[in-house]
Amino acid sequence: MKYAKPIIASLLIITFIILGVFSILEYTREPNNEEINSYMAKQSGSAVKGKSTENDTTASTEKSTERKTEARQTESTSTEAPSTEEILTAEDALKKELIPSDVSIYPASAISGITGVYSGKFYYTELSGYETVSGAPDNIKEMQKAERESTPDFTLTIYKDGRWEFKADSQMGLKMSDDLLKDPGDAEAGLSGIEKIRNIENGHFETGREMAEGSDAMKIYWDGTIYKKDDGSGWVIIGTVEVSMIHGSENIAIRGCFSVTYTGKAE
Repeated sequence: MKYAKPIIASLLIITFIILGVFSILEYTREPNNEEINSYMAKQSGSAVKGKSTENDTTASTEKSTERKTEARQTESTSTEAPSTEEILTAEDALKKELIPSDVSIYPASAISGITGVYSGKFYYTELSGYETVSGAPDNIKEMQKAERESTPDFTLTIYKDGRWEFKADSQMGLKMSDDLLKDPGDAEAGLSGIEKIRNIENGHFETGREMAEGSDAMKIYWDGTIYKKDDGSGWVIIGTVEVSMIHGSENIAIRGCFSVTYTGKAE
């Protein structure tokens, strides 16, 4: 694709800054620990905290968090990175575990059936590659491990026209939106709107995109399934996120699952 390379480079720069590891624009040398802690404090202070979910969903989530944390601690002692097949198996098991006992799939088939603001938790299944980034701090592996073992607040917003955005609120939090999937050549190629949520069927939806130019590549994909509480009191979305970026020798991979509860209308 004609415009893929500049978009991949821009996305890498934007993502590094948002994730709070270090600022490419601010640092021209390797930062020390004092500078890193100061920067992280600023990031944490300006982050928007996700709203808490309802009591029954929260209790279920806390139990899942405990089990997932134990699994992460076991995984982190392994000398070999898990395979893609192992990660997918873990994600499938985790999503089943996150489904509350008092919900049923909400058979939405249009965007109007899933719009709104949702808040809950994000569970990493993979977070790797930041040590390959030029200028990363000396303790990046420790930071990466601590982030992978955390369970940050997660906020998802879905708009009535299919636009979307989500954020994991943590020191190395993840922030993505439909804007990052747009390409200046989409209209010419007949792909306008490809970045929006599509393929909504029986409560399940997905969106994403892969771009490549030479040795550079980017993939952003996420999906979700919406459930309605049996007593009619609210909705829950459970899904997965996958982000991968390759730029020269830099190779970053982020994956995980999320569980969020409806908290209000999308403005």
